[in-house]
Amino acid sequence: DRATAPLCAGLLSDRDAAVRRQALLALRQPGMLDERASDAVLAATRDADSEVRLQATYALGEIGSQAAQDRLAELLRGSGPPGAKVSPELLPPAELRAAAALALGRAAQARPAVPLAEAAWSALLAAVAAPAESAGAAASTESGRRMELAEQRVRRAAANALTQAVVPSPGQKTALAAALLAALRKARGDAAQSEVLTALGGVLRGSPS
Repeated sequence: DRATAPLCAGLLSDRDAAVRRQALLALRQPGMLDERASDAVLAATRDADSEVRLQATYALGEIGSQAAQDRLAELLRGSGPPGAKVSPELLPPAELRAAAALALGRAAQARPAVPLAEAAWSALLAAVAAPAESAGAAASTESGRRMELAEQRVRRAAANALTQAVVPSPGQKTALAAALLAALRKARGDAAQSEVLTALGGVLRGSPS
């Protein structure tokens, strides 16, 4: 019931993490989320509980507002400015970044739509393309392999999000295709190229040429 949305948003500041998780699950029911819950959900992406942070990140994609997109782009790229390289230890966990990428794809398709801002496009492109330059040098240790698999999931989520986001914004196709082609030329190894190719195929889908 939409009338309970303010109550659920208020419960996102409850002391009990279980209550905060359930409040987010309730808010993510169809028709419950809108910009009135935005501030509470934005704050929940910084929650001490990892599941609350994850669910709040997905919820921002369903809100789709400019403030939601800005926070999702920040979660995807790390806290540095758009376009800047962030050291791996300062990045949010891979699961959270993958969720942010998927949420941006969802936000681009929200109705009524708020077109993705440049920072969002930049974060998605960087997530797909930037790691591809070094992904070929996969670590030989077990922890290194696990880390690379986690990063691959982030790249895959960003590639899928670009495919979704470009549908309502066909004017972005040319710039995105050029950036992805440049990334493809720098990629080393099949794993590095795979997500770039996925994103490029999705961006070019339906193009006449």
